[in-house]
Amino acid sequence: MNGRSSIPRFLAAVLSFVSILCCSVKEDRDSCPCNLRFDLSEAFKDSDGSLTMVIKGPDGFVCCDTLRTGNDSLYTVLVPRRELTVDFYTPYGVLRNPLEGYRPDKTCAPVWHWSEVLTAEGEMVERKVRPHKDYCRLTVELVGSPGVAFPYSLLFVSNINGYLPGGGLSEGMFVERVAPGTSGGLSAGNCSVNLLRQKDSSLMMEVVPEGQTAVSLRSFAIGEYLAAAGYDWTAADLEDVEITLDFAAASILVATDKWTRRLEFSVVI
Repeated sequence: MNGRSSIPRFLAAVLSFVSILCCSVKEDRDSCPCNLRFDLSEAFKDSDGSLTMVIKGPDGFVCCDTLRTGNDSLYTVLVPRRELTVDFYTPYGVLRNPLEGYRPDKTCAPVWHWSEVLTAEGEMVERKVRPHKDYCRLTVELVGSPGVAFPYSLLFVSNINGYLPGGGLSEGMFVERVAPGTSGGLSAGNCSVNLLRQKDSSLMMEVVPEGQTAVSLRSFAIGEYLAAAGYDWTAADLEDVEITLDFAAASILVATDKWTRRLEFSVVI
């Protein structure tokens, strides 16, 4: 068992026992803590073996812990009786500031996330944690491009810059750059990028000269193409997408594991 995560468990058990002794049936039990129990039996299925838990209350109550595969499948923490936001994230280290939710730096991580705004009331509240795929892996193939010597970078511009505690979308500009020779970058006109969950069709892809950002040679309304193809940003688990931009045929092919759509657009740079 991981030593870091076992300390909060031990303290929670002790505090729970003390709270039972202190809260007699004659007292106002609304002031007594509530046992918040999580069923983690399916929580690590798609994780890297760890989960970061963050619980926040409106009065400044905060509880954070790192849970690892191999720990008990039931995790109990003592919380005040009030409305709380609860989040579980994976992979490990994905949260720069746990109290702010998930805010990517320069690239979006392959985030799996479970969240709920709940009311802790009574002696015990139980929840089953099943993290969902909160990112879309977008692969772009540029057919008819200059090939290996593709002299451009791609900028993916979104109006969502992260996830708030409780699962809401954080609004604000987020730009991810994919350049030749970089990790996950362009190779013979292909690239892959992780995208945050979107709230509308404003997602754009800009083609810019390599090493520049101010000059856009061409803009592609990727969000509109996905919407026209029927992509669902509200799905519990986001599907990965492959987009083929065919310059010669002036068409865009959008495909997931379940469907394929061909759309006709002018895509000449």
